[in-house]
Parts: sequence; C-alpha cells; structure tokens
Amino acid sequence: MMTKYSVFFISVFLLTASSSFAHDEIQPHTLSAGNNPESVVKNVDLNGLDDLRSAEQAFNHISSLAKASKLESFASTRSAIDANLFKTISPSVVIIFTKDSIGSGSLIDDKGRILTNYHVVKGNSEVGVYFKPEKDFQKLKESDVRKAKVIKIDEVADLAIIQVLNTPVDRSPIKLGDVSDIAVGQDVHAIGHPEGQTWTYTKGVVSQYRTNFKWLDNQADVIQTQTPINPGNSGGPLLTDRGLLIGVNSFFQKDSNGLNFAVSVDDVKKFIARPGSRFNKKIATASTKPKAKKSSCESKTLYTGKSDDGKSEIIQVDTSCKGKVDALFTYPYEINQPYTLEMDRNGDGVIDLIVFSFKRNDKWDISYWDTEFTGKYNSVGLHADGSITPTEYVTMDQYKTYLNSKSDTPSNVSTTATPVDNSFHGYASVYFDTVNEQSTGVFGWSIGYQTQDLANKAGYDICIARGAKGTCRQMLGTATRCIAIAQSDKRSQSGKGPTKEAAERTVLAECNKYGSTCYIPQEGSACNDKW
Repeated sequence: MMTKYSVFFISVFLLTASSSFAHDEIQPHTLSAGNNPESVVKNVDLNGLDDLRSAEQAFNHISSLAKASKLESFASTRSAIDANLFKTISPSVVIIFTKDSIGSGSLIDDKGRILTNYHVVKGNSEVGVYFKPEKDFQKLKESDVRKAKVIKIDEVADLAIIQVLNTPVDRSPIKLGDVSDIAVGQDVHAIGHPEGQTWTYTKGVVSQYRTNFKWLDNQADVIQTQTPINPGNSGGPLLTDRGLLIGVNSFFQKDSNGLNFAVSVDDVKKFIARPGSRFNKKIATASTKPKAKKSSCESKTLYTGKSDDGKSEIIQVDTSCKGKVDALFTYPYEINQPYTLEMDRNGDGVIDLIVFSFKRNDKWDISYWDTEFTGKYNSVGLHADGSITPTEYVTMDQYKTYLNSKSDTPSNVSTTATPVDNSFHGYASVYFDTVNEQSTGVFGWSIGYQTQDLANKAGYDICIARGAKGTCRQMLGTATRCIAIAQSDKRSQSGKGPTKEAAERTVLAECNKYGSTCYIPQEGSACNDKW
C-alpha cells in the first residue's frame, strides 16, 4: 500500500510539535476589553489582518440557471460486488450543471456539501444539482433541480465545494479514504455522467500515483488510472472496492488511451482543511472571485494599553470599519505565555481565529480556525515562514493525530495527569539546569497551559532563557493549580499543591529530608487562577 507525506508538511510539524493546545477544550469567547491606556511599544502590522479576514472568499456574481436538458438513467450488468457498490454509492453522486457545462459531484457530509472539480463550476456562484431518482430509469424533471451555492474553490488543484440547502432523505455521505488506501494495480471504480449519460458506472485499475503533477494551469497529486473519464465524469468520485473516495476524476490525456487522472484524496483533505479559497495567480480569475475594489476601509487601532486584569498589554483593532473591536493582539507579561492574535471574522462577536507566537516575537507559529463558524476549531494553519498568513493548512484531526504520535515527551512525565483538586487548572512543568548531574540553581517553570506538551515547551524555553549552563532537565510535569520550587546548596526540589502555601510546605518538607536548609527562591512558587 502506498504511504506519502510531504517533506514540507513534516518539517513544519516538527517546528511546531510542542506548541499545541488541547483542542477540544478551547471554547469560543468574546473579545476582552481594556480601559487602562498606557503606551505599548509593540509595532503591529495591521495589513495582514485583511488577508486573514478574507480567507473565506465571497461569491457575488449570481448566474441564471439553464433549464435542464432531458437526461436518462443508465443501467448495465455488473458483478454482484460492483453492483452493490453502485447501488450504495450512486445515490450520493450528483449531476452538476450550469448554462455551459455538466459534471459530477460527491456528497461528502450531512450538511449538503458536495465535492467536485473547479472547472465544473467555474464562473458561477450558483449551480443546479440533480440527485439520483429513487427508481432506475425514472426521468429527471425540472422540478427536481436543487440550487447549490459555490462556497469554496481551489483553482490550483482544480477542486470545489458546493452546498445544497436540503438533501433527499436516506442519502449517506461518501466517506473519504486515505492515501494509504491507494495501491498500483488495485481495482478502482467511477460513477459519473459522461456526455450526459447519467449515473454511469465504469471500472479500471490504478496505473500509478504521481506527486505534484502539472496539467494546464493546475498542480496536484494525482492517481493515474485506466478507468475511463469523459466530459461529464469530471468531479465524480474514484472509489475503492469498499466505496471510499480516494480521488476526484478530473481529466484525461487526449490522443492517448487509458491515461485518465483523478486528483488525490490527499489534496482533497488539504483543500477541505484550508480556510477559504485558493486562487491561481497565473490565470485570470475575474469570473470566479469578486473584482478587486479599492477598499476605503483600513484597519484602525481602537485601544492600546493594559488589559482589564492588568496581566497583559493589548491592542484592539477594528478591521471592518464598524467601530467595534474585531481583532485583539495580546502580549502577556508572564514570559511563559504566548503572544496571541484573536479575530472575529464574521462579526458575530465570537472568536473564530486564534494565531499563536510561542517564542513571543514577531514570528507566528500556528493558528486555529473555525472555518464554518460553528464554535469549534476544525483547521490548523502552519506558519512555516513566521508570517501572519499560514503557509499550509491541515485538519484539526490530522494535527491531533500527529500530536498523539509524538514520542519526544519524557517517559517519566504523564501527559494525562489527573487534577489534584477534582477541577482542571491547567498543566504545569518545571525544568532545572544541571551540570554533571548537579543543579546549577537555574530553573524554568510554566503553569496554566491547556496541554502538557505546551507546558513542557514553555518550561524548557524559560530554563534556557535564564542562562542555563548545562542541560535543562524536567523535574515536574502534571496538571495542578499551584507549584513550588525549593533549593539549597546541595539540592533542587519541585512540587505541587492546591494552594501556593500547600505547594511550598510540601516541597520544603521533601527538600529538607536531605539534610540541608532549603528555601523558596524568588519566583519559586505560583498558582494558576484562570481555570
């Protein structure tokens, strides 16, 4: 079976491996206020905010739908397995038509979203959709047409997503496979509408898998197959024997038999994860995206100063010229807390984008996106070049899978520690600098993080930043409200507790067992009260 991962993808993950949050615990919230004006020395480039706001592209041009031509159902004799696959999947394969073209599409979720090729819907913000009638040979009627909006496109990989408001009952979404489901020589199946012959089934084999394949003005990983692809098949699913979608049938090479190509499911998943549309700068896109208008609206800083709780410097920005805050830069005074940018991109008062700078500089590391404005982050942006705009996107599930596969967390540190007081107060970590197995007195600690990985990263970085002379080694990693550090001329000790006093008593008692007078150093104890 084939396995394929982008070197770039992996390298970005390695850069951000320990900079992660417990994603399910992040909840949407409103932007915080500030009323303590003080000079803030941060220089913020507001130009990038427009790029983030426009990540979800709008389609303003509405084309009139052409009346459907008479289409007839198609049936043929096939093996029992193939017949069952066709019977199961074909109700979720649709006809997509515009006044200029006809193509195919695959229902991919219960929200009415349909995956197809960009060239099938090119130049339209609305298209017509036919679902397969319940009975074979039943003719399609104009009253069966459903309108669908083009909600997202990728001109580079030739992909698009359209959405119908209501789908017929008992239509199950086609499940997406994985690149590991693709193997040269395996049987693959296609369902589409070649030359208007509706719901046609064809079968072939995978001839090869080609990465970064270029055709016309497009580029993507593609599956080369002998499965016939003709006009009308475009946008339809390429399926495994189990009915998993592993490709989107896209084009064939003229004057060559058996050279047919489908955009790989790997590119499909990246497309779904990526917020908004991707446009090809090499080609004219005036027919698919709104004409650029010189905007009279420029982002404006509304407030610069301390946050209400006095723990951070903040900059509040109005990016939509509506006189209210929809972007917030936060610069915590605590050096173990990352810089953040939070945005409300659709103006509903709820945060739907968070960008993080874990090194607390002008470079951004990762971002979490609620692309559907449902109150749940479903995509992760990777900022390989440190700019505010991501260089690549992955799904939240892909990112969580990667984090779960990490093996660089010290084996003696639990990443799923149970809170000590029956309520969650965040994860903490303590690192001591050691030379020849002896503590130098330099330490770094972190507290109040939403994952152990992030707490570990922060504690280690602080240990290094405070002038470590040897190796910063982890002494504590747990979920707790309070931590404390005790030191003597012979020993360094760390501990935890429900209160600062309890943590200090515990760690002093443990340290004093070794026959020396221990003390709590400056900044040697802390509690997290945010949870």
